[in-house]
Amino acid sequence: MKKKVTAIALAVCILAVAVIGATMAYFTDTESKTNTFTFGGVDIELTETSEADEKSGVKAGDKTADGGITYPGVLPGLVYSKIPTVKVVEGPAWVVITATVPTVYDWDGLFNGKVSTAFTMDKKTVGDNTVYYFYATAAVAKDETVTLFTEVKINPALTQSDV
Repeated sequence: MKKKVTAIALAVCILAVAVIGATMAYFTDTESKTNTFTFGGVDIELTETSEADEKSGVKAGDKTADGGITYPGVLPGLVYSKIPTVKVVEGPAWVVITATVPTVYDWDGLFNGKVSTAFTMDKKTVGDNTVYYFYATAAVAKDETVTLFTEVKINPALTQSDV
């Protein structure tokens, strides 16, 4: 009987050592894996132009010294030429463009139906502004250009008190 108790005690000790050893091995394992995502090699140029079209009544803006465009004498109901274009210099690239508009000027006809089908649009209100997010529907290849929209129409329902 004494031999059986000794054998059982020895088996329990060996089992305890194996469990403790396995637990220690599990918690002290130092193997690691590295996943690397490389972002880079993307370069774009954003340009903006404005061209009048007297036939359709589209007004052009004035180019400023810093490359921007100003629109003097903005009135409700008028359509203004605004042509933001992105050229992918080094790519390909997924192009996302944001446009921020004071919410008081935001309305469904803001882009006068001239948003490119190469983009999907989402908008969110952020404070006193509406931010439009335009996502390219496909990656734009190197040396390709995409034009977001060509016109902006001022809400004809705006009043002096709105602005």
